[in-house]
Amino acid sequence: MMSKKPILTVHEVSMFFGGLKAVDDLSFTINEKEIIGLIGPNGAGKTTVFNCVTQFYKKYTGTITYVNRDNKVINLKDYDVTKIASLGIARTFQNIELIPDLSILDNVLIGAFNQFETKVIAHIFRTPKMRRQEKALTEKAENILKRLHIHHLKDMYVAGQPYGILKKVELARALISDPRLIILDEPAAGLNDKETDELEALVYQIRDEFNTTVLLIEHDMGLVMNLCDRVVAINFGKFLAYDTPQNIQKNPLVQEAYLGKDE
Repeated sequence: MMSKKPILTVHEVSMFFGGLKAVDDLSFTINEKEIIGLIGPNGAGKTTVFNCVTQFYKKYTGTITYVNRDNKVINLKDYDVTKIASLGIARTFQNIELIPDLSILDNVLIGAFNQFETKVIAHIFRTPKMRRQEKALTEKAENILKRLHIHHLKDMYVAGQPYGILKKVELARALISDPRLIILDEPAAGLNDKETDELEALVYQIRDEFNTTVLLIEHDMGLVMNLCDRVVAINFGKFLAYDTPQNIQKNPLVQEAYLGKDE
């Protein structure tokens, strides 16, 4: 049975850009091992919410708390954006952020930057301890690529790979940081129907095999309704509803703002 223990709580969060209120007094809670969708029309403030959670934006009001690996409730605003991955929060982006001139394996290893215990001098001289850590992380990266069924491409350059493969590489780079919470920004964007079906199965796999909670923004309503345990709907940064996919589809406020209201 799925745990009901909260892992992330957004409480009365607002975010301004000049005179524009991109997020307006938004509150919701995510439980461990849930797959949660965040939906809303273009400009609704979805990515702004993600950027507040990951502390890319810090000038929001309200609080965002997170239960870390030690089961301690922490205020994310107390941590710099560069420390968020170390807390167990990883994300992907709307536009794929990979380095085309590196191999797939090397791109995944970039996500393990915070797991090296050795200092710069050890890397310069390639000390035995550094080599052991490098070997362990390489094996970890290769295991993730195997589980995502792209290990056979590990030595290929990212440049020129199909879009569906690039999405999996970005997921692998997020997973190598051992996230408790993984945030996916439009993971199905640019995918065909077959790739979208594969993505649905992959998100379930990530939750179950990697023991991870998932928060995603997605415009593919079919995917959201099939995949998510619960859905947060917002419009102009304001909360509309937070419910099961079935109830979200029936909600008149959501129908009017996002899904289209029948006349």
